[in-house]
Amino acid sequence: MIQSPRKTEIQSDGRIRKWGWIKEETKFLRVILLEDGETFHNAFFDRPIDLDGQGNLVSMTIEHARANARPEEFSFQPCRLG
Repeated sequence: MIQSPRKTEIQSDGRIRKWGWIKEETKFLRVILLEDGETFHNAFFDRPIDLDGQGNLVSMTIEHARANARPEEFSFQPCRLG
């Protein structure tokens, strides 16, 4: 997961966030590395999401959204059902 994450971001403090899908848990694991890119700061499972049989996002929960979400950074693409 560290070598080939699904997504990587650099935080304003220089720490590195990486997300990887953990199939056995059906969850994303978020890992925070220190600036050197090798030292783990912490790792935890991300907020709940639901995937369909092909691994497509079906729904997700943003707990305490008013405090945790940044609406200006949120985007979505509607899909046609059926």
